[in-house]
Amino acid sequence: MALAPLLLPLVALVLSSTACQNPKPSYTDSAAVLAGDTTQHVLLAEDRALVLHARELDRADSLEAARSEYEQAAQKIPQLSDWLYLRAAGVTSDSLARAAYYGKLRTDVARD
Repeated sequence: MALAPLLLPLVALVLSSTACQNPKPSYTDSAAVLAGDTTQHVLLAEDRALVLHARELDRADSLEAARSEYEQAAQKIPQLSDWLYLRAAGVTSDSLARAAYYGKLRTDVARD
């Protein structure tokens, strides 16, 4: 009985320190950290690369190439197509081609 007040804090300390330890990292976790990418992604890597490449072309003022990449990405990724068609329209100098991109928008938010 006299040891119970001494053992209870010791047991609590052992349990709390065990619970606070990080799990051992897996190989995929380590590879992601080494690559500098620890974000959970909802897109396939090739689709993400296509969008990023289009953005790089856009920033480099390679507007025709960026337009083509945005359009290709919009066709491959329907959940982002409105945003991608708006990006394509934004780098298009021809007003008829821009209007065609605006005609492909599916949501009211994108049309406004």
